[in-house]
Amino acid sequence: MFTQEHKEHRMQVCLDLLNQYKAEGDSFLDRIITGDETWCHHYEPESKRQSMEWRHVNSPSKKKFKTQASAGKVM
Repeated sequence: MFTQEHKEHRMQVCLDLLNQYKAEGDSFLDRIITGDETWCHHYEPESKRQSMEWRHVNSPSKKKFKTQASAGKVM
């Protein structure tokens, strides 16, 4: 629940932003960062060629585990 003071402050901030938009145009909007974006991570397996390494003939081989992409969330 907003108090009257909170409502007035919010109104003043909105008017300030509108005035700044009128003065600067679309360049003002280019500088706004929003926090409601969704970032989706994806899995990119490493190719066999990318995972090859040079090593001595007698050195033990590197253990390679099979990986599986995790199930994505659905909203």
